[in-house]
Amino acid sequence: MSIKKLDIWNQWHKIMSLVIKEGNPIIDNYIYLYEHGDDGLPAEMIMKIYDNHGGSMEEGKYKLQNDCLINMLYFAAVRNNAGIKVFAVGNEFEVTAEELQSMKANIDQLDTIAGYKTENFTLEQFAKDFKDHTIYHSTLVGDKKNGDSAFFALTDNNKVVYYPVFLTLEHVKEFFEQQDRGGYMIIQNNLKDFLSMLDSNEHLNKLGVVIEPLYNFAVGIPPKFRIK
Repeated sequence: MSIKKLDIWNQWHKIMSLVIKEGNPIIDNYIYLYEHGDDGLPAEMIMKIYDNHGGSMEEGKYKLQNDCLINMLYFAAVRNNAGIKVFAVGNEFEVTAEELQSMKANIDQLDTIAGYKTENFTLEQFAKDFKDHTIYHSTLVGDKKNGDSAFFALTDNNKVVYYPVFLTLEHVKEFFEQQDRGGYMIIQNNLKDFLSMLDSNEHLNKLGVVIEPLYNFAVGIPPKFRIK
């Protein structure tokens, strides 16, 4: 599916081509990203690069670097203070440096998750890097909108039960809307303290944790795993 607007939660893994012109990936305070198809750069994108930057790779005017979108955004927002200009088949848009800075915390979180999901580091390394990041959760026991009591944990194919936690308030609401849950409180914590909190109850102590269960970057943490 072609990128129409910036949606880091669903597009984080999409491969993009970054233009590096005369050794510099930041051009007039923006990085330029071009949608990369399954078989390489579409002809429309090649022509767009030529129109935007002049010359050709063969002439040494610029070179391209391919990577997933979240790594590009991390470079723009966390390591620098640049905006992005995105060119996709039939569409183009830009996000200013200021707008991208408002997403900086979530970009940092997703970049860490991407490193783990792509097997660049272990769960232990991920947890160490992620321990102080903010997460949101609610109580597991509550009521459906029809008044029936329910248990809002999740179970995998091996019958391991997981406590769902989220990176944004909006994702908490999205999850419980799908679960048809009625009123509930939202609790803010960091990952390390949340995992330690599970030890306060013999039933919670047996649960795993799943970060962002609705998305394809969901991270499962097994029962009894704690961050030292």
